[in-house]
Amino acid sequence: MEPAIQTGDRRQVLLLVLDGIRPDVMRAAIRDGDAPALGALAGAGEAVWDCASVFPSITPAATAAIATGRPPSGSGIAGHAWYDRREGEMVIYGAKTETVLAGGPIRVFHNHVWRMNRDDLLAPTVFEVLHRQGVEGACVHFPIRRGPYEHPVRMRSVEGYLLGGRLLGRSVEGPREYYLGDLFYSRHTGLNGFMGSGGLHRSIGINDEYAAAVGELLLEEEAEPFTLVYFFQGDQISHREGLAAQRRYVSRLDGYAGRLFAAAGGLDDLLERYAVLVVSDHGHAPLLPRRSHVDLSSGFRGIRTSLGPRASLGPGTDAVAVPNGRAAFLYLRDPELT
Repeated sequence: MEPAIQTGDRRQVLLLVLDGIRPDVMRAAIRDGDAPALGALAGAGEAVWDCASVFPSITPAATAAIATGRPPSGSGIAGHAWYDRREGEMVIYGAKTETVLAGGPIRVFHNHVWRMNRDDLLAPTVFEVLHRQGVEGACVHFPIRRGPYEHPVRMRSVEGYLLGGRLLGRSVEGPREYYLGDLFYSRHTGLNGFMGSGGLHRSIGINDEYAAAVGELLLEEEAEPFTLVYFFQGDQISHREGLAAQRRYVSRLDGYAGRLFAAAGGLDDLLERYAVLVVSDHGHAPLLPRRSHVDLSSGFRGIRTSLGPRASLGPGTDAVAVPNGRAAFLYLRDPELT
């Protein structure tokens, strides 16, 4: 057992993760006065604009790197989808709506919330490492959150599915305080996430407004020495509408940051007690027309390739191709094909 850290003379840590926000987009917003709260934070500390994400630079792999300090080869989370040779099936953590529907929404939900942390994550998370050192954590919405505490499902609709379903579990493991919309919460806060953005996220209350509200509460109370709050909707908007929409959304993110700072007594008081880090997990390239996409379905020099949510190395198939943003994984039946 590692010795406990004495936290009396140490600042607490607040980590804000802004999914998919490009450094140049954030820098422009600060320059133009559209992100005053984050601009003030950058002015009070240090801003590093040339950081690089992991490869592939896609949310599950990049957030796993943030939570574990390991690249995809070390964390075990290489992308939003991969092929499980042992089970002979695709594993999808999240993707476009049509892919989720084709792969089975309940199965994808299970993979994202339960399997990714419980079964596939190879490296210890920051929450696990800190707990071993006597430091507890709080997590709001961050996808990689495995920790030593059990958190039961709180939604009746999901509880009902558990009675007859085989995929979803009754609980997950996380840090001492863990919040994921209305699905998991460590304690009753009087808040709910019913202002969602549509689809599954709307039905279980996962959205940035709710993340900000819970973050405010945690900071007002100084609930835990390490607090991670995750804002994901800027990434969603960028996928759908491009970088101009992301630039507009940064102003809203700055408003959320300002609320968190105010909850801690203002930026000056916050920085007296906290080390504050604001990071993105990856960026976005401009949206491209479909004709610019690489067509993986055409195969590779005569290799018979299976593609899609139901892809497998079945009879008559030489390879499974798994797209992951600007990367793709190729699983070969016969290594000699290379």
